[in-house]
Amino acid sequence: MATANTSSQTISKQVLSVANVGQVSSSQNNFHRFAGRTVSSGALVLVSLELKESSAAMLTINTEKSVMASMLLRDLKQAIAQA
Repeated sequence: MATANTSSQTISKQVLSVANVGQVSSSQNNFHRFAGRTVSSGALVLVSLELKESSAAMLTINTEKSVMASMLLRDLKQAIAQA
């Protein structure tokens, strides 16, 4: 994952292109949070992305819909890897 030179704006654009979520402001430059609801059931979704050193990142999806979380995780990993 090429995150060392990836700007916050680029990351936000990639996440927003995959998921219908809104960005939650954060005081940390290397930590990005996004929140939203599913359209069908109204389940809450929290996406957290922490940029680590050496071109690594930790992506976390929190929701009560486990199947949707795994699908969203797969799609977001692909989108962020292209950034």
